[in-house]
Amino acid sequence: MKNEIKGNLISDMQPWIERFTFSIPHLEEKTSRDYRRFIRSFLFHLDKSSNGRGIPATVKLDTVTEWIKEMLTDHPLRTALSRVYIVARFLSFLEDKGVLGENPLGRLQKEYPGKGLKGIVLAIVSPSPKKSLQALKLPDRFTSPFGRYMQEFIALAQAQGKKYRNEVKMLAWFDRFLMTHAPPPQQLSESVVKEWLRLFPVSSPGSRYLAFMIVRKFCLYLRRFSSQAYVPDSSLVPLPPSSLPYIYSRAEIVALLKAARQLKPSATSPYRPQTFYTLILLLYTTGMRISEVLNLQLGDIDTENQTIHIRETKFFKSRLVPLSPSMMRELEAYIQLRRQFGVPTNLQSPLFQNPHRRGHYAPSIVRQTFSELLKSIGIKKTPGHRGPCIHSLRHTMATHRLEDWYRQGECVQSKLGILSTYLGHVGIASTQRYLTMTTEVLQHASQRFNQYFTHIKGETENENR
Repeated sequence: MKNEIKGNLISDMQPWIERFTFSIPHLEEKTSRDYRRFIRSFLFHLDKSSNGRGIPATVKLDTVTEWIKEMLTDHPLRTALSRVYIVARFLSFLEDKGVLGENPLGRLQKEYPGKGLKGIVLAIVSPSPKKSLQALKLPDRFTSPFGRYMQEFIALAQAQGKKYRNEVKMLAWFDRFLMTHAPPPQQLSESVVKEWLRLFPVSSPGSRYLAFMIVRKFCLYLRRFSSQAYVPDSSLVPLPPSSLPYIYSRAEIVALLKAARQLKPSATSPYRPQTFYTLILLLYTTGMRISEVLNLQLGDIDTENQTIHIRETKFFKSRLVPLSPSMMRELEAYIQLRRQFGVPTNLQSPLFQNPHRRGHYAPSIVRQTFSELLKSIGIKKTPGHRGPCIHSLRHTMATHRLEDWYRQGECVQSKLGILSTYLGHVGIASTQRYLTMTTEVLQHASQRFNQYFTHIKGETENENR
């Protein structure tokens, strides 16, 4: 295919430019024109540098750098970066289609993932590109005398089905801290741990406590191999004051759904209100994690059996989540709406497709929009509770289910195992942390206790007669 691209580079590449812009869902016509203009500008520079020989098998990094420097003479960095993002995406598209042998920007993004494309651009246009790129390299992990044991500790936990993402980051940070000593300590001690804990701001007692517990678990692991290994006492960092999760009232859930319906659509996201309405409704009715909902694909929805297949999430577990008939109808209506707007309908397509990119919505975007909804209807943090957030829907679902069981006269204790499986927990203990004693739950529990106590008292009096 590369040999077919000859003659005037811009005219010969025009079909590929059109294919590229067409591949981006819901791209506005004005934005599409800008994309074409920026790409042609780059191709003109490329054609000039290659003396009209057509697109080379590999675009040289020097050519890209010269183009960026030319832009920076006439445009501010922010404008130049936006154009570089578009061209980098176009070159990746050509690489995927076999038209281009290698995209130099894509290669650098894989090699230096630390600071993103902006960091790479600033590095290659700097007076010392090699040195600047080298500074973008992520530091090597686990190089201290305890590095090997940290890797073994993490591998053991992950083999048991734990993802250990936070633990990996925290231990990597602790490992780098140990390497700041000259020489690095061969044994851990209370003074070393205290010195590390002083790096945490006083305003973050929760983060400090969690970090300390991760290091303490690692120290307990080391104790398996040596009875002399130091293990910090748990009292070294006191448990921060606990706060209860926020539980939305049923009226607040209705208000949230109504506010989602009133979100403003845009040209690039014409069905945005229905997206967030369906997403919030699904989170509330199923208690799924936000990551689980956003990772759903159309192939995970079984309309016949009215279930959702959640594939390998936390603890590498997969499960089927049954849906109520009403929730299934809402989901089918949303899928039909997607189809009307020309969103991809293959089984691998994300259920909640981000109109601005290929994949699903980013959790950060969903959380930001959800926070705006909370603000619009006046839901605020209450004393003694954590602030309301999108994860609170999961706590709310579990608590409202508990209320319903009490109201229906069910044996709540026997139902906890079902709820635990439904939520994807390893055991009932994890589920119990999600259950908050609301006023209604306490009233129901009190009534049951009174009924039970009255019954026992009556039987005792009859036996004594």
